[in-house]
Amino acid sequence: MQASTIRFIDANIFLSRWDDAAARDYLETLDPEKDYTSVTVLGEVYHVLTRKGVDDVFRLIRRLMAMTTVLEVTQDDLFNAVKNPIDIEINDKISIAVMRRNGIDTILSYDKGFDQDKTIKRIGL
Repeated sequence: MQASTIRFIDANIFLSRWDDAAARDYLETLDPEKDYTSVTVLGEVYHVLTRKGVDDVFRLIRRLMAMTTVLEVTQDDLFNAVKNPIDIEINDKISIAVMRRNGIDTILSYDKGFDQDKTIKRIGL
């Protein structure tokens, strides 16, 4: 991965920090000038971690917000996500719409469903 590449970080990367050394190491190097995510992704992370009973999820989300650029989701993003014909979950389609609107073509994710969209490039760790 090129050091200058702007990346959109998917929820599964944030959630893998407890199980995956590569994710944990990567998350320690987050840079808000290169690492982007969305309010929807952080909402997913919050939901999953709360259900798992992780302590102080609010503090963790605040830390992630400080270490990344958090992009807003617009009505147009939702509209474009709903129109996207690929067979993936709606939150993933919203991520693609947010990426397109912000000129980001690389997503860091373990979810191979993103490979269906040929306008973006998915990379894992």
